[in-house]
Order: sequence, then C-alpha cells, then structure tokens
Amino acid sequence: MDKLLAALKQFDDEEEDLFIVFNSAVWKEKSLILQINLGLVGGNRENWEIQCGEVLSYKLSGEYAAFLDLIDDHPLLWEFKQETASAFFYGVPANIQSAITVLYEVHDNFFDSHIPCSRYFHKIWPLSRLLSAGDGLLARGPIELLKQYQARLSAFGTKVSICSSQKPAHDANNIKLLRIGNSFIIGKQWSTHKLP
Repeated sequence: MDKLLAALKQFDDEEEDLFIVFNSAVWKEKSLILQINLGLVGGNRENWEIQCGEVLSYKLSGEYAAFLDLIDDHPLLWEFKQETASAFFYGVPANIQSAITVLYEVHDNFFDSHIPCSRYFHKIWPLSRLLSAGDGLLARGPIELLKQYQARLSAFGTKVSICSSQKPAHDANNIKLLRIGNSFIIGKQWSTHKLP
C-alpha cells in the first residue's frame, strides 16, 4: 500500500483535483481485488490494483471519488476492534421523539450512511414503543457508541447501564479501513501494485 499512498501524495501536491474511479471489483475466495484509475482531472492517469486478503465488511459505490486513505482508527472499525456490550435503559425519556432524534444523530455522526441506525438498536419493537415501555434492552454494539447513547439519554432523564462486554472476534491489530470516497472496505492483508 505504501507505493499507492506515495503516488496519491504526489497527486495531492498538484493544484488540480484528484479523481478516482473503479474499473472493476472481483472476488477471489475471501479476497476482494479492485482495479482503480486515479489521477488529476484532465491530467495524467494511473491504473492500480488493490487487494484485500480477508474482507470483513464493505460497501462499494460506482461514484467517482476525490480521496483514498487506509486507516486503522475510525468508528467503522469499532465493531471489529472494540469490545461490544449491551445497553439497558431505565425510565421513559422526558420527550421520546427528541430522544430518538438525538440517538439517530449520534449514530449518523459516527457512521454517516454506511451503517443503518437499526443495526444496533434492539429490534423487538420500534424505538418509540421501546422507549415508551420505560425499561429494557436498548442496543447491542461497540462500547464507544453505547457510551454516547448513555450520555445523550441522561439529558432526557433516562438511565442507561452498559454490561455484558465481549472481546472482538478478530485480531484487532491487523484490521484496517480503506476509504475511497463513499466506498469502504474493512479487512486484513492489504497489497497493491501499479498496472501497466
């Protein structure tokens, strides 16, 4: 990946806008192989192949992108790198609709549109009905997210307890997030090479 990131840095030094587009995405067993075309709008272009040897999650968009980065600290990685737990709530929020809006805002601030809000909330009932019940399981998910739910709901007079934590199912040290505009891949064993 170092050579690709160095090539991107070279393009970043130019004053024109970077342009990245997918040429193809192919599965080979557990590996995802992307071919991308990158360069400056109206300028030099290069073709690169990116391979992720073990894909854990992904979302690919056909839109062109203006950036590419490989990172190891991002909310999209919490599910794979952080402990997960359960959050139980006690007390009906003073304003249920406002509390729901705040919970959705918290979720969107971390995950944008990449992970739906319904992913972590308890699905026994719609969230409004669940909160109206006054107590129960609110959500299961990454502890950092649950702590945010806890802090926000306390402003509505609702207590949240976080318990039953579990360690990540994967070796967290090798997991990285590749972001290409609105697309992403989470996985291990990254490699790249420039195509002719």
